[in-house]
Amino acid sequence: PYEVAIDLTGLNPPGTAASDFHLLVDTDADFSAGASVVVADSFSSSVASFNLASFSDGDYFTIAVERGALVVNSTGDGSDDTPGDGVCDTNASNTAGDPECTLRGAIEEANALAGADTINFNMPVTEAGHSGGMWTITPGSGYDPIAALVTIDGTTQIGWTSDPIVEIDGVSTTSATGLILSGTSDGSTVTGLRIIDFDGDGISIASGADSVTISNSWIGSDGTGSTVPGNGDDGIEVFGTNAVIDNNVINHNFDEGIDVRASGATITGNIIGLEVDGSSGSGNGDVGVAIFSDNTTVGGSTAAERNVISLNFEGIEINSSNNVVQGNFIGTDATGSGDRGNDSDDGIEVNSGMGNLIGGAAAGEGNIIAFNQLDGVNITGGAGHSILRNSILSNGQQGIDLAPGGVTANDSGDGDTGANDLLNFPLITSAVEFGGNITVTFDLDVPAGSFRVEFFDNSAADGSGYGEGETFLSAVTVSAGTGLTHSFSGAEGDILTATATADLGGGTYGSTSEFSAAVVVGSPTLVVNSGSNSADL
Repeated sequence: PYEVAIDLTGLNPPGTAASDFHLLVDTDADFSAGASVVVADSFSSSVASFNLASFSDGDYFTIAVERGALVVNSTGDGSDDTPGDGVCDTNASNTAGDPECTLRGAIEEANALAGADTINFNMPVTEAGHSGGMWTITPGSGYDPIAALVTIDGTTQIGWTSDPIVEIDGVSTTSATGLILSGTSDGSTVTGLRIIDFDGDGISIASGADSVTISNSWIGSDGTGSTVPGNGDDGIEVFGTNAVIDNNVINHNFDEGIDVRASGATITGNIIGLEVDGSSGSGNGDVGVAIFSDNTTVGGSTAAERNVISLNFEGIEINSSNNVVQGNFIGTDATGSGDRGNDSDDGIEVNSGMGNLIGGAAAGEGNIIAFNQLDGVNITGGAGHSILRNSILSNGQQGIDLAPGGVTANDSGDGDTGANDLLNFPLITSAVEFGGNITVTFDLDVPAGSFRVEFFDNSAADGSGYGEGETFLSAVTVSAGTGLTHSFSGAEGDILTATATADLGGGTYGSTSEFSAAVVVGSPTLVVNSGSNSADL
């Protein structure tokens, strides 16, 4: 066998893996029909090595390189010398003496090339802006909008373990957004970056940029807890459909943490308003997650899908239909117990739309909604919003409020209309514990149909005398009536509240009421009706 080693130092080839380099061997040097193709065994330190089973005197060979990733190797800000030639090169050198590829140059090159591209990072520690294992890129102006399918992957920078170590600092720009995914960048991914201190959004996903993923990034946070690096508008603005926003830290931005203006977004695993420790932080200046389009999913039933949305002006605001909010911690730290309430408004506010689901009937789907300045859940408009199996406690006003503000009294026959149909809440008439079981008697004055009545325990009664719902205990499906009963495990002294939710069948639900008045579970009253000395059977 023969070994051929080709030193490509100084050429900055577009390939980065051994499989990107092909040796073509031919007897007549036209490298067409009859040429042998050998894939490199290794590529290291700019040298591609090939093993050949045979090689004859007079054979010709050349090297071909498949287009691999565009590799940013500099914290500089120069433009690409020849966009579209397949090579990211500013016609300068980085501090290691290699042809320089900047992030600006890589974006320009990717935009000029047909097909999908990947932008990776391999910046030496000698680069300006490197400190303590972090590489900071400081552009002098905004980048060109990303116009093609591209993956920008900060996790490829040597030294990355879990937190982003490639930072884009917009301090030297004016009226710029960190990264713009234009309408022709469908399917693109941005991962493993810190994006701070831009006057505009941290990231903007334009209309037409569908199925874009933003993951494993810190938007507005430099990890120090400082509020200075936040972006001047939204952390992430979404105008493209079916966006995926996963496992990010989004904090200190002047407006919304995430502003959703297109349908089908999935928002999971993020910390929105706190730092990466899930405890410290100062929140985003307005709403943590603002939803203006339908079919957005915030969270899920697993711990990995859970968002922590805390210390913002308000937690979540919904202005559309058929959105799902499940399994999140809204107003707490990452343990679900510490007070990090959204500090000026509600945990969740629903202003319009139909059929939004907050929580769910299955275990794990409920949210913890606690310590928020005003209501836990405030329904100001629309109907059919279901609020199920959540833990709602220690909010400044009501657990669930159906506009107008304050406890809305039940009306006979429940014929009134308004937010969530102003559905009447259950009236608990008695709650008695015996043998470790509570039997609740209650009335339900609602329209015809089936209703899911949920019962909750509370550490203390709300100051209004009406409920929040700290711990879900049990649920029963009933129709309107008086003297209805339900039994479940519990103890004397438990402080019970209840809600009613229209059960539409097939696992779907409609409007949910406010919480009932709180009732303390008592012991049964035993009536002596005989002078006999006989023992109880």
